[in-house]
Amino acid sequence: MFTATPGIFVADTQALVLNAADFGLASSASASQNDAAIAAAITAVGRGTIFIPAGVYKYSGFTLSNLTDVSVMGAGTGSILAPTAGATAITIANCTRCHVHDLKIDGSINGGATGISISGDFDAHIYNMHLNGLSGDAVYVQGDSASGLEIHFNNITARANGGYGYHFIRTTTNDRGGVYLSNYQCIYDTQGAGGVSIDASGAGSSVSTFHFGVNVVVDNYVGGNMLEIHNANQNRFVNGWFAGTHSGGASVLFDGDGYMNGIDQAINGTQHDNMLNLIEFDGAPIAHVHVGSSGANNILGFYNIFGSSALTDTVSALWSRGSVVQQFGPMTIQTLGGAGSQCLGLDDPAHPGTQKWWRNSNGSLQLLNTAFSSTIFRVDDGGFVFAGGGIMPYGNNTGACTLYSGSGAPGAGLGSNGDFYFRSDGGASTHMYFKAAGAWSGLI
Repeated sequence: MFTATPGIFVADTQALVLNAADFGLASSASASQNDAAIAAAITAVGRGTIFIPAGVYKYSGFTLSNLTDVSVMGAGTGSILAPTAGATAITIANCTRCHVHDLKIDGSINGGATGISISGDFDAHIYNMHLNGLSGDAVYVQGDSASGLEIHFNNITARANGGYGYHFIRTTTNDRGGVYLSNYQCIYDTQGAGGVSIDASGAGSSVSTFHFGVNVVVDNYVGGNMLEIHNANQNRFVNGWFAGTHSGGASVLFDGDGYMNGIDQAINGTQHDNMLNLIEFDGAPIAHVHVGSSGANNILGFYNIFGSSALTDTVSALWSRGSVVQQFGPMTIQTLGGAGSQCLGLDDPAHPGTQKWWRNSNGSLQLLNTAFSSTIFRVDDGGFVFAGGGIMPYGNNTGACTLYSGSGAPGAGLGSNGDFYFRSDGGASTHMYFKAAGAWSGLI
C-alpha cells in the first residue's frame, strides 16, 4: 500500500505484505540462500507481513527480535518450513504483536529440533499451525522476559514430536502475563516427553503462570505426562481430553513429592488455585489423579473416566473433587419441581430411566422417586422420616425384613412374613406387631 505525496510514492510499512520469494526464498534453494532471503524480508518489512508461499523450504531458522507488528504468514499446511538438524524453526524475542500463522513446520525432513521458541512477545497470536516430526518441543515459551507475554495460541496441532507439545518455563517470580491455549492438540507423540508442561520449579517459590486452556487435547503419549504443572498457580483448563498410554503413573498429578514419571496430568511443587473442568480421561495408568504433599485449592470439576483406572491413588485434603462426576454412565444435575429446588439425579447406566432425585427443599433433604412425585426419605433438623415401603435393614434379599410404622393396626395386605410394624397412635394396648403365616400378631 502506498500513500501519495506530490511527485513521490511513500511506502506505508505498517500495511506491507512482502513475499519472501521476491527476496530469493525457493524450495530448490540451499539453506544459506533461504536464510538470507528471510532475513532480507524481515529487514525490509518494517511493520507488516512476510508471506511464505506454498513449498518446502530448507533453512537454518530465523529470528524476530525487538520488533513490533510483524507477522509471518503462510498459505496453510502447503507452506512447509523444514529447519536443518538441531535448528529452531522460528525464534521470537522481546517483541510486541509479532504473529505467526498458517504454516507447517516439519522437523522430519531435515532434522529440525524446535518449532517455535518465544521469550517475550506481548499481545501475540500464533494460530493455524501444524508442527510435526521435531526432535524437541513443538512450542517452547520462556516466561521471564520483561517485554511480557499475553500470547494467544489457537488451532495448533503438535504431532509426533520428541519433546513437549507445549513447554513453558519460568525461573523468576515476576508476573509477565498470561498464555491462552485454544483448540490446542498434542497427538500421537508416542516418543514425546509429554503433552503440556507448565514449569516454574526454577522460580524458587510458587508463581502465577496464568494459563487458560480451552479444548486442549493430549493423546497417546507413551513415556510422558499429559499435563504437568510444576510449582505454579492460577492455571485453568476447561473441556479437555487427556488420554495417555503409559501405564507407569496417573492421569492427573497434583504433585509436590516428586512422583512424576508416567503421569497423564501433573501439578507439582507448591501450587494452588489450579482448576480443571469438563475433562475426559482415558487409558490405563495407575490412577488418573495423584495428589502430592504441597499446595491447596486445586480443583477438578466435571470429569469423565473412560478407562478402568481408579480416579486417584492418594487421599489428600489439598484438592477438591467436583460436584458432578460421570464414570461409565450418566449423572445429571437438574432443577425440577418448583421453588428453585436444586436437584441431583442419579441414574443407573444399565437401566436408564430409573434415576432417583436428591433435593434440599427449605432445609429438608429429600430423596424422591423416579417420577419426582413422592418422597422416599426425608431428613429434617428434628430427625429423619421413611415413606413408602418402610425400612428394609438388609436390602431386598431372602431373609430380610421390612420395618413399617403408621397410625392404627396394620392392614392384612401390608408387608410379608418376617416384617415388623410399629403403631404410632397413642392409647392402644399393642404397639409392635410381627407378621407370620400371613397374619399380623401383637408383640408389645
